[in-house]
Amino acid sequence: MEALERLMKNRASIVIAHHLGTILHADMIFFMKDHRLMEQGSYEAGGLYSGLSESRMTNRRASMRRRG
Repeated sequence: MEALERLMKNRASIVIAHHLGTILHADMIFFMKDHRLMEQGSYEAGGLYSGLSESRMTNRRASMRRRG
């Protein structure tokens, strides 16, 4: 992850990601579903992307507690 951040520093970059953490600090996120643009914005702005991200984090925490 740090290598990717160094590579993109001071550059315009397009990142296609399946892991939400990869784009957490992106200036602009385009959320696509079924080949359609569903939303654009930032993580802080809320909406579909941040809801999906929060849902994944909640599921991850619950999974870790079950293992723990």
